[in-house]
Order: sequence, then C-alpha cells, then structure tokens
Amino acid sequence: MTQDNPQIALARQIIETTDTHLFLTGKAGTGKTTFLRRLRQDKPKRMVVLAPTGIAAINAEGVTIHSFFQLSFAPFFPGAQMPQNNTFAINKQKMRLIRSLDLLVIDEISMVRADLLDAVDATLRRIRRNTQPFGGVQLLLIGDLQQLAPVVREDEWPMLSRYYDTPFFFSSQALRRTHYVTVELTKVYRQSDQHFLNLLNAIREGRADNQVLQQLNTRCLPADAPSPYQDAVRLVTHNHQAQAINQAELAKLSGKEYTYAAKVEGKFPETSFPVDEALTLKEGARVMFVKNDVNKTYFNGMLGNVIAIGERNFTVQPVDTEKEPIIVHPERWENTRYGLDEKTGEIKEIVEGTFVQFPIKPAWAITIHKSQGLTFDHVEIDASAAFAAGQTYVALSRCRTLEGIVLSRPLTPDAIIADEKVTAFQSQARAEEVTHERLNQMRNEYAMHLLTELFTFIKERAALAGIHRQFEEHLYRTYSRTSQRCEAEVKLFDAHVVNVSSTFHRQYSQLIALAGGDLSDSALQERVKKGSAYFADRLELLRDFVRETDVEVDNREVRQRITTLRQELSAELSLHTRLLRFVAKEGFVTKEYLSLRARLLIEQDREADPKSARQGKTTHQRTDKISVPEEVTNQALYKRLLQWRRDKAEELSVPAYVVLQTKAIIAMANAQPQTREDLAKIPYFGKASMERYGEELLSILAE
Repeated sequence: MTQDNPQIALARQIIETTDTHLFLTGKAGTGKTTFLRRLRQDKPKRMVVLAPTGIAAINAEGVTIHSFFQLSFAPFFPGAQMPQNNTFAINKQKMRLIRSLDLLVIDEISMVRADLLDAVDATLRRIRRNTQPFGGVQLLLIGDLQQLAPVVREDEWPMLSRYYDTPFFFSSQALRRTHYVTVELTKVYRQSDQHFLNLLNAIREGRADNQVLQQLNTRCLPADAPSPYQDAVRLVTHNHQAQAINQAELAKLSGKEYTYAAKVEGKFPETSFPVDEALTLKEGARVMFVKNDVNKTYFNGMLGNVIAIGERNFTVQPVDTEKEPIIVHPERWENTRYGLDEKTGEIKEIVEGTFVQFPIKPAWAITIHKSQGLTFDHVEIDASAAFAAGQTYVALSRCRTLEGIVLSRPLTPDAIIADEKVTAFQSQARAEEVTHERLNQMRNEYAMHLLTELFTFIKERAALAGIHRQFEEHLYRTYSRTSQRCEAEVKLFDAHVVNVSSTFHRQYSQLIALAGGDLSDSALQERVKKGSAYFADRLELLRDFVRETDVEVDNREVRQRITTLRQELSAELSLHTRLLRFVAKEGFVTKEYLSLRARLLIEQDREADPKSARQGKTTHQRTDKISVPEEVTNQALYKRLLQWRRDKAEELSVPAYVVLQTKAIIAMANAQPQTREDLAKIPYFGKASMERYGEELLSILAE
C-alpha cells in the first residue's frame, strides 16, 4: 500500500523522521487501520496504542485511554487541581514506561473529547517532569471526524463550553499550543465507482442537497416490498432495534436453539466484550464473523448462514458460495496492559484477561456504530432516526457500491447531520498541506533536537557548579584542596566542554542543513562520531573528580545537599557517557539511539527509586573500603591486571580508564582479594564494576 500511496508514505516519514504531531485522517476505506497495523508491526519508535472505548481498544490491539493513564470519567477542566486525575494510582513501572515513550498513538480520535486530551497532556507533563505539551511525546491521532463524534452529556457541556468551543479533540488547549500537521488519505480502497464516491463525499461534508438525496433515494424500497438481496445486512441507528430484529428473525427458524457461553478469565470488562457473552443460534441463522482468521479462512465482516449446529460447535456457509463451509471454533481475545520488560527495558503487552467465544454475532441487523470499519456487498439501511453527526455517512460507506444499498425509508435532510465547525477545521487542515519543503524542515528540526540533546551539558554544568558552591561556602577551610579542585574543574568544564559544544553546535547545524535533515549523511555521521568520542572522554575525566568529592561532613543539611548534587551529577554523567560512547562507535541511528536512551532512563529511574536510595543514601558508606596504596608490591599481578584492562578496553572500544581506574588495580595487586566480599572493599570499584567484571577479576587474582 505504501508504494502506490504517497500520502501513506508521507505519514510514515513524519512518524519515523520527525517529532511533529500528526493527525491522520481520511474517508472510510482509505487504509487508516492498515497503516496502524503495519506501524505496530514495525515499531519505529517506543510506542503505545490507545483508544477511547473498550471495543475500539480491543480492535486496535491497544488499551483504553482512561485505563492507561488511570483517568476519571468525570470532565477535566484545564488549570484546575486534579483529584479526578488519579495519577497517584499509576505504579512505578508504568511511570518508567511513560517516561520512556517516544510516540503515543490514539485511534478513533473522532470520539475523544477535548477535555480528555487535555487530561492526557496534564498527566504526561506531570509524570515525565516535562513542561512541553504532552510532556514532549509525539502524538499520532487517527480517525475520521465525519464519522462518530464524542459523547457529551447535556449537564456537562455548559461547564466544558467555558473552556472549549467544540467537544472535538482539535479544541484541546494543549493541542492548540503545539504545531501539528494533518495528512488526509484520499485513495479509497473500499469503493471504486466515482459517482458513488461523489455522493458519499457530499454526505460526509454536509453538502447533500436535494439532488444528492434524490439520487440516493432511488435505492429506497416501496412500502412492504421485500429486499432484493437475501444476504443484505440491516443497519440501524439504535441497539434495541438491532436486538429486536435479530430476536424476531431467530424466532422464525424452526430448529433447536443452542446457546454458547463465553469463557472469561482475569480482568475483561463487559464493556469490552467483542461479542455476546451468551451466543444463541439455530440452524439457518444469519451470522457475521467479527474477527480475522490467522489462516484467512474468514475475516471481520464476512457474512454466512449456519448450515449445521451442535452442542460444541457449528458450521457456517459463507454468503460467497464459492467458499467452502467453515467449521467454527471459539476464538480468544486478550485484554492487555502495557508494561516494561525488567531485563531489556522494552515495552511489552501484558495479558490481564481473556475472552473466549465463537467469533460470530447474529447479523440480520447490526447498529451503524458497530458497523464502523466493516465492508459489505449488500446492506439495508434505516437511517431515519439518525441522532449523531456522521451516522448516515458511516452507514452508506459500509457498502462497496451504490447498487448494493437498499434504503428501508427515504433519506431526509434531517438524517444528514454535519458539524459546521468540523467542516471548517478540515477545510483549514487541507489548506495547510505538508509540502516536500515542510517535511524537510520538520526533519531538520527533529535532527537538530536529537543532536542538541546529545551535545548539551547544562545538567552536568549545573550540578558541578552546585557542588563547587557548597565547598566554597561551607567546607573551604576543612577541604581547601577539594574546594580548589572544584573551582578548577568548573573552569576546565567550561573551556573544554561547554565552549567546545557551542562551536560544535554550529558545525553539525550546517551539516544537517546541507543533508536536508538526513541523519544518515556520511559527512554528518563522521563528524558526530568524532564529537561523541571527544565529549565522552571529557565526561569520563569528570567522573574521577566526582569520586573525590565523597567527603565526611558533620553539617546534616550541607551533607544532604552535596549528596544530592553528587548523585545527580553521577547519574547524568553515566547516562550521557554511555550514549556518547554508543554513538561514537555505532554512529547516530535514530531508532537505536532512542531505544538505548529509553533503556538507560529506565535504569536511572529504577536506581533512583526510594527503596534503592535508602540502601546507599549517605556519603559515609565507603568507609569499609581499604586505603589506596602508594606503590605496587606485586608487580607480576599488577601487569596481568593491566593487560586484562587493555584487552577489555579494546573489546569494548573504550579508553582503559573507563573499564577500571589504575588506583583500583594497584589496590587489587597489593591486597589480592579472593572473595567477592574482599573485592568489594577495593577503592574505586563499585557495584556496577562488580557485576560486570567481578568473576573475571577473581579468576585472575586466584592464579
């Protein structure tokens, strides 16, 4: 589909090569669902898929917006305190997941209210500790505003209207503070008759004049006339109409009635049941499949008739008589939530509950709402009681051809409900088409954003200056040498990191512009790799200094401030250095870079957990380390350890001191520890080094 559809290709480029928010829209049958399915398969960014309702979430293979963010169903009022926004109920793993997100996908966006999107914004900003709209996460909003609209109760709108001019998502205050683009898919895969497409467009856009209605009403049956299509599905506006028709038609059949009960395990809300919990059928019943078979025996929306039935299963003959009869077996639906793989840091889907039932529902009649996304050859439509914008359009667009439609009642202007504000919004969106030049600009901006993030050292500079301030103000007399060293390190950092990064910024900015935002450009990659190696070396030197600031302080408040600043600086140096080392070795590849950054942020977040912090919260915990020796007493062992370090550094493509400091090697050579407990007492040898190299070093020391 991507190869022959430039709009789909454009949407994919926006998602993969920019961080610009995207509203992906299009008429029924233009491939929105297929686009989402392929995006889920490829996962170009760390993403989750959400939807406004349980059924929509199951269909999109995602979760609901409310459950993911633990949001109340009460209206959200921008700027107000949020007792209804129960983000405190979000567990720590979910928080780490949210903080590591790159892309948030919301399907069926037409049904999402503006206040709900603002609640999502407030929650993301809060959890990610990021003041940008939506906490800096890219949005992909998928849906058709001319289809089903958001539900707003009469008693809610007087309050919400103080903040929003419409209930639709595009009235979100947070979204209006962002720059987002619209891509409208126009190639219809469901219908090919241009005359029929023109009629549908007129209905969709609220341009249905008397001439359009007259042409559509040529498909209206005379009173009490039977439908010319035995396989036609009746589409009705209300659920009670569909139930009444199906029950009446089932009662007409003379055979034995069989009821099949669903098997529900774990958490699977009734509102998310994809089919009836109790399915009642007889031989001769008209049914519709509601799931795609992995073996492609049947598909969602396929119609058929029950030709044989028993206690355990039944056989369906598809309406397309060229197909073989299908022995139907129960299918399994999963209610999932998103979680984190503790080992890899990857986002995974965790099954909370399952629903097992035959993928069938009675199909003499279904509601227009539940027909969304389906395609039929023949339909009988009763839209005379249409009560929501887009209902009539959804019903008509389910059919492949105009000739396949039968109207049980004539369409009147009252059944064509269009929202003028929606029409105005879409007209404006079409006028702001994403040009090739605009795409390049967005790519440039994204490339600049990522590289500037990598080569900005504000956090390290702030923490370093803070440590220097504490020594200068409170500890100068007690630790005069350390205080002087702090001052010297600040000056060195400014000269060799801050000032150099400013110059380097101008260099890669020019290269990005020349490459049109293409991060794979060879000249840009070479410069970025060299720059990464340079800054990684400089940050490693600063890590040595941080260790030397671990001093005894009697003043509790000063000790706490220094401890906090050291922890912040160490964490940032560790994260930043590992990212720079990776880029220096592998080059800058967006997907791999984002994946590594997310994993490191999750690790950092986990290490900052209060439970972990309690295990090592004071600066006094290194007092069990042995003293650093001044000279080497075991030269042979010392040389073996040095050779091991050189080999390891070459293997990892890092400087030798990154593997292990010389002071630690001297202490090991002299003390010759034989157990992990003794090895842990070696100075400048922490938990991380123990995990990475402990066993290797003990084997060398035992020789």
